[in-house]
Amino acid sequence: MMSLQEKMEQEAIEKSVHVNLEEMKVYVDLPFIKPPVAALTKKHNGADNNYKQALRIYQSQCRKPEKMKMEMRKVHQDLVNKGFMKKLCDLNPEQQNTVKNAKFRHIMPWRIAEKLDSLSTPYRMVVDASVTGLNDILAKGENKMSKINHILIRNRCRRYIWSSDISKLYNQLHLRDSALPYVLFLFQESMDPNTEPE
Repeated sequence: MMSLQEKMEQEAIEKSVHVNLEEMKVYVDLPFIKPPVAALTKKHNGADNNYKQALRIYQSQCRKPEKMKMEMRKVHQDLVNKGFMKKLCDLNPEQQNTVKNAKFRHIMPWRIAEKLDSLSTPYRMVVDASVTGLNDILAKGENKMSKINHILIRNRCRRYIWSSDISKLYNQLHLRDSALPYVLFLFQESMDPNTEPE
């Protein structure tokens, strides 16, 4: 059974997604449940950004061992090469102005995650928007995740099962320009804690 809150949030999520079949792309906006500028400004004590917070976390990652930083550079470059990330200066002028003139610029804090037993992604960039307050103002929606025991029982009762995975699923969603001020991040190739990130 779904609560009224879950129903409203699920509707907000569904309205934030647009599938363009001609372009074969999915465009998304952030499904806010509260006005983002007011909520984030209040969370960050009247500031119009969370740069200091994101910088502090970024600098902590720059103090990781060189091996981890080297792997993080590869992960970052892979995301750039695939077009999932761009430097702010590489966006078109209209997009740059959207970010520059935003009433709040939200920078995603990220950390290096190490999982050496993973064949596909032993090192990952893990974004943590819970510390900034962004997660608190985004719709969670209905929990449609199946319980693992239900999946196992269902699959044991069938003659065939099929499983698949979409590589970098969330990175393949195209953000609308209105979301750009809320998905900024800090990075600098040297990952030197004393060098200002871009």
